Amino acid sequence: MSKILIEKNGIVIFKENDEKDIVNIKFDIENTKLDLTKIVNIDFFKLIYELNQDIFESINIKKINENEANIRLLCKNLFMDIGLPQYYYYFNVKKQMDSNDRIYFTFTSLENEKTEINNNNTAFMPLNKCEIVCYIKSTSCIQMNIEISATPLEMFSAYFEKMVNTLLFKLFNRVKHFIYNINYVNNNKI
Repeated sequence: MSKILIEKNGIVIFKENDEKDIVNIKFDIENTKLDLTKIVNIDFFKLIYELNQDIFESINIKKINENEANIRLLCKNLFMDIGLPQYYYYFNVKKQMDSNDRIYFTFTSLENEKTEINNNNTAFMPLNKCEIVCYIKSTSCIQMNIEISATPLEMFSAYFEKMVNTLLFKLFNRVKHFIYNINYVNNNKI
């Protein structure tokens, strides 16, 4: 049985009862004017950053090839007033497609790798688990299924957990609505 945390605008954020520290996010991205299979790629993470610059301070994408990259994502220091450091993620992401029209993004934290933002004012936030599965319903509709665990949630109060879930909703709601409202994209590249 699932515990619904947020259900709004076609986006559902929930937890499975047996997975206390994993948050699941499910929603469709749709646009009848685009072939969405061409934009759900490594560059999709740049779009997420561009639409959420009030949440993220910077992004650095080092492509290894068309289906793999190392990404450093520095968050805004949203919790400075309560004494928390500025967090960043540094991970490797790989894109794969299977024969059942599913696109997979798998993430591996790069905690031991050097990054130019290691300093006393920032803290690395490991991705304990992160996977995005995109079910291609048609070229104009893709169902996004995201499983993420960035830190043990039992470290934080229920209040902090609600704030994080609200940020996740805001982040993906912007992406969903941006894609829905695109009228024309040159060569289907954002």
